[in-house]
Amino acid sequence: MKIAVPLKTNKEDSAISPLFGKAKYFAFIYGTKIDIVKNELNSGSDIVNWFKNQGIEAVIIQSLGHSPYEMLKNSSIEIFYAGEGRVLLKDALNRLQKNQLSLVDDTNIDKLLKHKHQK
Repeated sequence: MKIAVPLKTNKEDSAISPLFGKAKYFAFIYGTKIDIVKNELNSGSDIVNWFKNQGIEAVIIQSLGHSPYEMLKNSSIEIFYAGEGRVLLKDALNRLQKNQLSLVDDTNIDKLLKHKHQK
């Protein structure tokens, strides 16, 4: 599975960025390979289009606006919630492998991302 994760820094031991559209970096995970790329885009919508072009199949996030959520959902890109507070990339990936991250969908988006998910 090809996964994208917003990061605070350009290091593999970085914490996940709580800002999806304004994250400074994104980690692209392909199996055991991790590429960290500087985010040159300015909106969540542009980022989702970038992910579609990269063949991303899932994202791990801490917060997400309504528009990027809808775009990811409509693009069949799975959205996993990393949890609140400081979450390290390696911990989120470990929890994903163990099926311990919540899959975000219409039934839980408001509860999981209530402070950011507003129309």
